[in-house]
Amino acid sequence: MTPTSSPHPRQDLTPLPRILNSKYFMRKTMLLFMMIFCGCGPRASFTGESTSVTSYLETSPRKTSQRKEVKNQHTLSVNDGTLYDAAGFPFVIRGINNPHSYFKDKTLSALPTIKSLGFNTVRIIWCADNLPRHQRCDPKDIHQAEELDQILQQLHQLKLIGVLTLQNVTGSNNPNDMDKMVSYLTSTRIKQLLLDHQSYLILNIANEWYGSWDKLSTYVNTYKEALIKIRNHGLNHVVMIDARGWGQDFSSIRENYKQLLAFDPQIIFSLHMYDTFADKQKVKDSFAFVRDQRIPFVAGEFACSHYPFQPPIPCETIMAEANQRDQPYGYIAWSFTGNNQELTGLNLVSSDDWVSLTDYGKRIVHDENGIKASSRQACWFEPNQCL
Repeated sequence: MTPTSSPHPRQDLTPLPRILNSKYFMRKTMLLFMMIFCGCGPRASFTGESTSVTSYLETSPRKTSQRKEVKNQHTLSVNDGTLYDAAGFPFVIRGINNPHSYFKDKTLSALPTIKSLGFNTVRIIWCADNLPRHQRCDPKDIHQAEELDQILQQLHQLKLIGVLTLQNVTGSNNPNDMDKMVSYLTSTRIKQLLLDHQSYLILNIANEWYGSWDKLSTYVNTYKEALIKIRNHGLNHVVMIDARGWGQDFSSIRENYKQLLAFDPQIIFSLHMYDTFADKQKVKDSFAFVRDQRIPFVAGEFACSHYPFQPPIPCETIMAEANQRDQPYGYIAWSFTGNNQELTGLNLVSSDDWVSLTDYGKRIVHDENGIKASSRQACWFEPNQCL
């Protein structure tokens, strides 16, 4: 989120058992069909908001034929444009941005509510301790590693995937600022913390680094250097890379995805879809491109509005495009609550109680392609439920 107007082989067939002809099998089959068509099957999470059975079955990662073979896998991973959890199951992000650095106690208490609403991912808004920045990461917004550890432990208990993002360098074009974010992540205490929680954590090194819309090589080269340093420190997490132009310049993905994926295949590109994407066709074209090219991708921030003087954002179109059956993509709504007076329309829940859904929140949670309809818990937390 920005302070200016330009602010994710078929299985072998085995012989059918003889029990196929038994009355027992017929009873089980009838029960299975009843469970599917009444929406009462295990973990289906139907809400009646217009999710079809076909949509659930085709988009759910709980199909063994979709599982990727993993050996000694301890992190999420990317393969052929698809994000997989640490157990090797496809995972589609359905997340919310939660301003942990700015409301430390309230955001931690809000995590059970976030889980109850159906989200499967939390983007942790955080400030590194080595680069204070006025009105972005003031001293009061910088917290100890132990407090980040507490957040990640809570995510694990609630079976939520985390995306750690550092806010200090938002809009900066300075490679030295990026290097400081890498230094924070690879510092002894933080590095160990990231390794301890690596099975359910994605690293978003720097929120909206490179605010410029120019096409200089600085953007790509700086990310390459950052990736080298992170990998050399043994951090094998999937790394989320925000588009340039305050996260909104899709051309930075379109023009650079091939060389960045060739350089490091364990990355996912993030586009922040605000006023630049007020046109529905532009949203559709962007998703069509990443889908056609099999690019690992997430709408890392989006909303239904931005600043009052800007046009509305087609958030339903963003969610619908992200929920296409042939290749679903992740999205992370901005934000749970706590936005300033000018941006209260981007509060998913009321800032008065941190619980009650706003009109905007109802759209994100209850849309036919929203959280209730399309979010599935990562299989890594309970693999047996996905077999």
